[in-house]
Amino acid sequence: MKPVRILFLVAIVISTAALHAQNNPDNVKIDSTIKSNVTVLQQKILLSDNQAAQVTKAIISWLNDNNDLKISSIQNKIESFLDKRQNSKFQIVKDGWWNNLVKEINSIAENKKLNGK
Repeated sequence: MKPVRILFLVAIVISTAALHAQNNPDNVKIDSTIKSNVTVLQQKILLSDNQAAQVTKAIISWLNDNNDLKISSIQNKIESFLDKRQNSKFQIVKDGWWNNLVKEINSIAENKKLNGK
């Protein structure tokens, strides 16, 4: 990987996390969860840095829209970023990957409720 691409991806993730977090520790945890899950997906289906950034942005947008889009809609959006080979791999891993992402985000939200935030 070219160092410029890595720096670009890191800059996008950091700026997205900073804008989304707005000094809220729960949002920082959610951003970290998204980043780690997208990294797992990137390794499993060989996403480019640009594709990983698009997936991250789509998930954050989905969360910011209060999940008005159905999971199938966001999965379709993610699939639109993929080539044919990546899409085939995504079909194999998407249910487990997505369930893990949603479970981790829900866990953060549940802890937020329990702590009265």
